[in-house]
Amino acid sequence: GEGEIFEYDGNSWKGIEIPNLSVVRSLAIDTNGTIYVGAVSEFGYLKPDITGQLQYISLLPLVPKNKLQFPDVWSVNIIDDAVFFHSANRLFQYKNEKISVWELQNSYHRAFNINKKLLLNQRDIGLCEFSNETIKLLPRGDFFKDMVISSITTFEDNKLLIGSRNN
Repeated sequence: GEGEIFEYDGNSWKGIEIPNLSVVRSLAIDTNGTIYVGAVSEFGYLKPDITGQLQYISLLPLVPKNKLQFPDVWSVNIIDDAVFFHSANRLFQYKNEKISVWELQNSYHRAFNINKKLLLNQRDIGLCEFSNETIKLLPRGDFFKDMVISSITTFEDNKLLIGSRNN
């Protein structure tokens, strides 16, 4: 079971192997039904072959060679036509068949899609937002610089509820 995604058809389970038997950490599905996968030092998507069986397609061939070193992809977020793969040291964006990369400073495990905005927390910096192709600290986001954010949700208009633990 290590390094696989399991598909269940109501009767039986079928494993879909990931390259290098990489441990799968995150999954997300877009409005077209494409399933995106984040794993240890690996990310990509599932696509049916000519027989309709799902096969894993790695996106690493699109990543610049000098950006291929990264740990676990703990979260995959889809915002409009962009897919974000988030690891501790890099944020990858898959859009228009291309990969763009942003360097992160010890980013914690998860990134969050909140009202079509990508939020992520960076150690010693704080809670940041990816916007207009840049990562910027949110107002008073430095409050979270020494915390691990485990969940974020919205309530009452533009307010946020944030679950965290001190590091």
